[in-house]
Amino acid sequence: MENLLSSTAIKENPKGVPSLWYTTLVGGERFFDGFGFKDYIKDFRWKRILIDEHEENFPPTNPLLPFLERVNKKLPQKWDNRRKIFVRDDDWLIWDLQPTKGGGTVLSKDVQRGTAAMLEEEEV
Repeated sequence: MENLLSSTAIKENPKGVPSLWYTTLVGGERFFDGFGFKDYIKDFRWKRILIDEHEENFPPTNPLLPFLERVNKKLPQKWDNRRKIFVRDDDWLIWDLQPTKGGGTVLSKDVQRGTAAMLEEEEV
């Protein structure tokens, strides 16, 4: 068993330090250090679980759920170093996929129109 464990890519990480490739892959501004459940427990009537206690003891400074709530209203921007301005962050386009009779999914017509309008606005 020791040989198997030492040969795997998964290693213990007792301090929870993010790997260098992960932060490069998702970007430092998109690194979330918790979920931020506490602000949503009452609204969604969630039962408390162990992670709630953990987040009370170690409150996240950049939680995921509030970010998703904000991105639902306005897409985030990212810095374009070439143009030296903030631009729309295409990495966070949200797709509204609707089921089809054949079992697949398609992008909803509303999202298709909205995406086209956003692209036209940016070109101006």
